[in-house]
Amino acid sequence: MMRFLETRRSSTLAIAGLVLGALIFLLVNVLAQAGVKQARLDLTEGGLYTVSDSTRRVLKDLPAPITATLYFSSNLGEAVPRYREYFERVRDLLARYRDLSRGRLTLKVVEPEPFSPAEDRAVAAGLQGVPITQAGDPGYFGLVATDSTDGREVIPFFNLDREAFLEYDLTRLFLSLADPERPVVGLLAGLPLTGSGSPPMAMGGQPPGGQPWLIVEQIRQFFDLKSLPDDATPIPGDVDVLMVVAPSRLSEAALYAIDQYALSGGPVLMFADPVAETAALERRPPGADTGSDVAPLLAAWGIDWDAGKVALDAEAARRVAARGTLGRQQVIDYLAWLSLTPRNLLPGEPMVGDLEALNLATAGVLTPIEGSGVEVTPLITTSPRSDTADSGLFEGRPDPMDLLAGFTPRGQSLLLAARLRGDIATAYPDGPPEGVEAGAATPLAKSVAPLNAVVVADADMLYEQFWATRADFFGQAMTVPQADNHNLVINALESLSGGEALADLRGRGTTERPFTLIQDIRRQAELTFRAKEEQLSQRLDELTQRLQEIQSAGGQAGQALLSEAERQEVDRFRAEMLEVRQELRAVQHAMRQEIETVKATVRWLNIAGLPVLLTGVAIGAVILRRRRRAAAQPPVSAGQES
Repeated sequence: MMRFLETRRSSTLAIAGLVLGALIFLLVNVLAQAGVKQARLDLTEGGLYTVSDSTRRVLKDLPAPITATLYFSSNLGEAVPRYREYFERVRDLLARYRDLSRGRLTLKVVEPEPFSPAEDRAVAAGLQGVPITQAGDPGYFGLVATDSTDGREVIPFFNLDREAFLEYDLTRLFLSLADPERPVVGLLAGLPLTGSGSPPMAMGGQPPGGQPWLIVEQIRQFFDLKSLPDDATPIPGDVDVLMVVAPSRLSEAALYAIDQYALSGGPVLMFADPVAETAALERRPPGADTGSDVAPLLAAWGIDWDAGKVALDAEAARRVAARGTLGRQQVIDYLAWLSLTPRNLLPGEPMVGDLEALNLATAGVLTPIEGSGVEVTPLITTSPRSDTADSGLFEGRPDPMDLLAGFTPRGQSLLLAARLRGDIATAYPDGPPEGVEAGAATPLAKSVAPLNAVVVADADMLYEQFWATRADFFGQAMTVPQADNHNLVINALESLSGGEALADLRGRGTTERPFTLIQDIRRQAELTFRAKEEQLSQRLDELTQRLQEIQSAGGQAGQALLSEAERQEVDRFRAEMLEVRQELRAVQHAMRQEIETVKATVRWLNIAGLPVLLTGVAIGAVILRRRRRAAAQPPVSAGQES
């Protein structure tokens, strides 16, 4: 009887527990719907779905009310469900912006139905319609933001390829409305950044017809860009930041103007370059290259500049297609083209701290001069597995295999970019260069304000071929960055001009995220492969030379008379060649298999790792709970059992 009552009581408690659990579950869901509907758990590496501090600052400081009208065609979402999901994300993020703006931002969501006034307003505002039916009916998905002073900013169409950059695009739009007055950037360029000058030569991916480089378009989104002539002396007074590109291709007059501007305390962003590969974009007549020596100017700034050296880095080398020693195409490391990661950037520095990837091409090396009195802050460095090469090797494209064969890492990182601060003297103590007029102002012999400059040892990195891809989306130009080269430029200009509004936003969403473990395995395997390949090449050369010697000795119009010993020697060489080829194939197979094993392991961890982990935790919790219950139950005596 007692056991029956205990069983009945346990059943009642179990049913009550289930009912109570169901009520708690319903209550939690109701509270979630009412209070935390927009809550998100962001597990992405760069926090792509978390509102950044930059966005919060921009929204907090909005000077006037802004109305954001989001247009979306429901038939676009029906035709492409992915756009419906993206629309919901954009709408939710804008709602979050509205909440953070303290009433300064008003959000409207409008469906521009065909032939409706809403569609007319969308078209008039500059939204891009895309055909979604066979009849050509357009679908819209864009944003129009306006303020009380008739200012307007538009995103014509939210393309899926830029989803990772959504917060950046939205925040930049509201920042443009909030701060219409932009700093002035003066551009002194020895390369055709603005598309001016002679027609460009043929080069893959170049802007056709002398169009401006993509980096110029990016700068104009945040600054008023003012292109300066090569003989601009002095630098105009309305220039807030001076950007100098490829100074060795500028005139002495331009270098003197840069010197005087820096002495006056004007901030300078300089991209020097020992080998300007993108100079091929501009066909200059003979004698047009000035060949000015920028080394004295940089020496006055505390930097030793050797235009005869190019930085090489085995860890950061980019992969290129090249012809191997056996004549076949291979994808190998090109030591002079660098793909840098956060390991190469100064952490905590707003200019570079939040960037994910930078691509450089035949960059130079900056060496601080001891005792110069200039504070040199390293921003970008190579890995310790670095060395330098003679810049003369890169007048034509060198063989990547030759660079690898002669490469010996020095075990020390090389400086590729630095921020310079301190008191300096002029690089022209004897006055302006010959033929250069100083103007009305008295030439400065020393700085009246501390030097404020950033120097990067590469100018080719500005060209889009090295950091982005262009595409045309129904007549709308679209850019998808592969690296953060443009973000480095904008961050540096903002920092030098006194503002860093979007510094922690720009590095987000970069599409190039390499698997460093797989790259290290591949590089190690390729080192072994190259050693074997060199061995095979040397043995083949020895065989060829030996056969030529035998043929010359045999005479008879080139018909060699081979002795038995010589025939055996040739056969031995051929057998050895086959053995080495087999070893090469084995190394290649082992390399591919090791990489595939790592990929499979990573894939398994991504797909099955978390479920297996959670299952293990759940099973462990159940076992532990049962053990605790068993330990808590009192022992049953023999008399009670009967």
